[in-house]
Amino acid sequence: MNVSSHRHGDESDSDAALRRAIAQRSLVVVTARTGSGWMMLRSRFLPGPAAEVLRIERPRACRNERPRFARGQSIGLSFRVGHTKFVLETEVLEAGTDGIDGPLTLGWPDCVQQLQRRMYVRYKIPSAWPVPLTLYHAQDMDRDPTALPDATGRLLDVSPGGVGVAVSGGCVEDWHAGQTVRCAVQLEPDRPPWDLAGRVCYARGWENDSVRVGLQFADGQAARLGRTAHRQIVQAAGRLKHATAPSLAGLS
Repeated sequence: MNVSSHRHGDESDSDAALRRAIAQRSLVVVTARTGSGWMMLRSRFLPGPAAEVLRIERPRACRNERPRFARGQSIGLSFRVGHTKFVLETEVLEAGTDGIDGPLTLGWPDCVQQLQRRMYVRYKIPSAWPVPLTLYHAQDMDRDPTALPDATGRLLDVSPGGVGVAVSGGCVEDWHAGQTVRCAVQLEPDRPPWDLAGRVCYARGWENDSVRVGLQFADGQAARLGRTAHRQIVQAAGRLKHATAPSLAGLS
């Protein structure tokens, strides 16, 4: 099963994607509220008269209907560049002749969101069940397996393909995309931790001055362990919820 999630892409990358879509006159799906209710309409980008505005062909419904638009109306746009889908919200600056003929002129968006396609379902760890972990830079582990951890934290979510962790202390700049780290997850106090290799996908500020770091499993062994860990964590969390219901109901 695939799950979609929104994430803010890098501003310059998203802006460049939008300009590329305009230059290629890419297809665009318009989401707008009309006299017939909310509709998803087909359109296409047009070259704009200025860099600060967007222009699209008159949006049409499946039955070739031409809904009426008005100046100031909020609409959503979605488009693709390559295999990546982008979405944005804007408003109508010029609605064409009588609101039903001619292209639409739209405001340049404040931000463009990139849709990220996940390969796996992520399971959120119940907040009442903290799963501690330690993180090591891979090169430190290779030099000295007994090295002190670079950071400690707790598990936030898990999937067969990766984990989300909250790292205590430190700063976002300590974690670079593509960096390989080792994550030792302590599922049960009386058993050895799971030792998983992962690549940093992102890092951002999190609650209580912690840093949220997303890790994608970096090798086949880690991926196999990840699938096992995912299954065991989901099962253990389910048992925990049943044992303490109703206090933990809805935490996952």
